Amino acid sequence: MDTKKNIEQIKKIRSEINLIKTELNNLNKEKEDFYDEKNKISETISNLINEFKSIRSTINKGNTTLQDIKKERKDLDNKIRKSINKIKLKNQTKRELQEKHGKDFNPEGIKSAIENLDKQVETEALTVEKEKGLMKKINDLKKKLKSGAELLKVYDSTNQLSKDIDKLKDKYKEINKSYKKTIKAIDYKELKNLTKKIEENKTKREELNVKIKNKKDLIRTNNSKIRDKLKIISVIDQDLQKIRANIKDKQRLKTEESIQEKIKIAEEKMKKGEKLTNEDIQAFQYDLK
Repeated sequence: MDTKKNIEQIKKIRSEINLIKTELNNLNKEKEDFYDEKNKISETISNLINEFKSIRSTINKGNTTLQDIKKERKDLDNKIRKSINKIKLKNQTKRELQEKHGKDFNPEGIKSAIENLDKQVETEALTVEKEKGLMKKINDLKKKLKSGAELLKVYDSTNQLSKDIDKLKDKYKEINKSYKKTIKAIDYKELKNLTKKIEENKTKREELNVKIKNKKDLIRTNNSKIRDKLKIISVIDQDLQKIRANIKDKQRLKTEESIQEKIKIAEEKMKKGEKLTNEDIQAFQYDLK
């Protein structure tokens, strides 16, 4: 009866183990699926990070360009300011010299008049008297201009400074355009979007790590259950072996007792001179073994 119960118990435990193994297979499948999903997300994160680095590198280059533009713009601004300050000083000198030579004294006008008269002498067919008159007029204007040479020099210098300032301002405008264009090309919004995507995928990966850990814990628990049940089977099996050994010993003893009894009967027959049966002969053969 105990043997039957033990066998039934072993069958029941093996059935439970098979159910646990089925659950283990499902858990391992789910765990591998999570790993595959995690690997895909990790690859996505890696690609996003590479894209982020590429854009950031472009932005850094853009920032370097911006720094260069800012420096150049600042240098131009300083040059413009210095030139304006020089013009202010020149204008002050010009006012002082103008007062000295009179308000009506116009060196630029005189210079222009001389140039026109020179051209007239060179290009027109003039009488001798007419040419002498023009030459006298030119000389008088040159003397007058010479007396105001310092003022003319200031006029020329001021005009040149004004031209230089205009050029600097034009260059400043071009640099400003370049600055705005570079600013527009720097897309910080795209970096923010990439950062958001990276963080979202990292969160998903972390969630998968938790799921994988949970599956591993369940797998360990089920493996532990199987080990415990196998230990129980081992104990029951040992009991069965003992029971079987006892039964075998009892059967052997019983057989030996029966043989000994048969041998005695056969020996009695031999003493009496009776004929031995096949069973009697087999009893002697068993004893010889």
